[in-house]
Amino acid sequence: MVNKKIRVAFILEILGRPPEHISKILAELVEQLGTEKGIKVISSDIHQPKKIEGQKEETKEVTVEAELYTAFASIEIEVEELSNLLVILFKYMPSHLEFISPERLEVSNTELRDLLIDILSRMHRYDEITRTVIEEKNILENQLRMIYQKIREQQEMENRMRVPSMKVTTNAKEESVKNSEENKKQSKKAKAKKK
Repeated sequence: MVNKKIRVAFILEILGRPPEHISKILAELVEQLGTEKGIKVISSDIHQPKKIEGQKEETKEVTVEAELYTAFASIEIEVEELSNLLVILFKYMPSHLEFISPERLEVSNTELRDLLIDILSRMHRYDEITRTVIEEKNILENQLRMIYQKIREQQEMENRMRVPSMKVTTNAKEESVKNSEENKKQSKKAKAKKK
C-alpha cells in the first residue's frame, strides 16, 4: 500500500454486571489497545454503563430478573497496516467500524492474499475451538445422564430394600404382640387350672 497509515473509528461494547466492573474492564481494554503493535490510539471516550430494562435470565428451572448493564467506548485509532487492523478486529470484536482516512485503499494481491489467509486461519482455529467445546459439552452431558441414572437406580434399590424390611419388622412386631397375648392367655389358663 502506498499510504499505509489508516485511521479508523470504532465502538467497543460490553454487556454484564455489576456496572463498576463493566466500566473498569472497558477502560482496561482501551488501555490495552494502545499497547498493541502498529496501533496508536488517537482518542477514546468511555460512556457510563446503563441498565438494560426488561432483561431476564432463564434456566430450565427458574426465570430470574437480571440487572444487566451495557457500556461502550468510542475509539479512534491509527494503524500502520491493514493487517494490524485485522488483528484488532478479531481480538476486540468492535460492534461498529468506520474508516476515516484514507478515502481509498490500495492493496496488492500479495497483501490481500495474506490478509485472507490470516482470516481463514483464524476462522479454522475458532471452528476447532467451537467443535472441541461442543464435544466436551456432549461428553459432560452424557456423564451427567449416567450419574443421574446410577443415582436413580441406587435410590430405587434402597427403596425396594426398605419396603420388605419394614414389612418384616411390622410382621415381627405383630407376631411378638400375638405371642405376648397368647402367652398371657396361657399363663391365665395355667393359673386357673392350679386354683
